[in-house]
Amino acid sequence: MGAFAVLGGRCPHTLGPVKSSVLLMVAALVVAKAGVAQAEDKPLPPLPRHRIVYDNLIGARVNPLGVEDLYNLSYRARLYPG
Repeated sequence: MGAFAVLGGRCPHTLGPVKSSVLLMVAALVVAKAGVAQAEDKPLPPLPRHRIVYDNLIGARVNPLGVEDLYNLSYRARLYPG
């Protein structure tokens, strides 16, 4: 049984938009499930009690012209063990 028999005798390049989107969603779920399985194997290390964190966001627009750089530097302390 070849690929054409599985797809109902049609060439994979001629799939309709609905079947193509269903195949893409199934492929995305398979990849996501594989990524979750790897993440569960090794737990994340605990966060330190005191830490300094920064975030940076850069955005630009063409009309009206504009550029923005949002920078956030903060201190975080854990309140309870977790």
